[in-house]
Amino acid sequence: MISFTKLLSSPTPAIGMFIQSASPEFLEASGYAGFQFAAIDLEHASYGTETLVSLIRAGEAAGLSMLARVPGLDAALIKKSLDMGAAGIIIPNIDTPEQAAEAPAPVSEPTAMGPADRSIMRRRTVRRSSFL
Repeated sequence: MISFTKLLSSPTPAIGMFIQSASPEFLEASGYAGFQFAAIDLEHASYGTETLVSLIRAGEAAGLSMLARVPGLDAALIKKSLDMGAAGIIIPNIDTPEQAAEAPAPVSEPTAMGPADRSIMRRRTVRRSSFL
């Protein structure tokens, strides 16, 4: 799986899709068909975060970089999506400079200046145990 940051910095266009299906098999098939990323649409889909982790795992297993589109600027849902393994977050309906400035706060990493407002389970600790 290539990181989404690398996909964005590549000179060639990245090929991906928005997913409203709750089918992990669909995500796996998409990865094997050559797609590079998928955004799970929590804003418009009929499922919630209870389905997110299985979709992320299926996409990653097929080599997809997995994103989550949350319904809005909701810090708890953004953190939860990252904890479940999303490589990035899409936040719709950012209409003001103040909202844009507020958007990165839930995903801030701890720094030498002190802890950030971030949960302890950073991106499925099974995969990224160096944080603890």
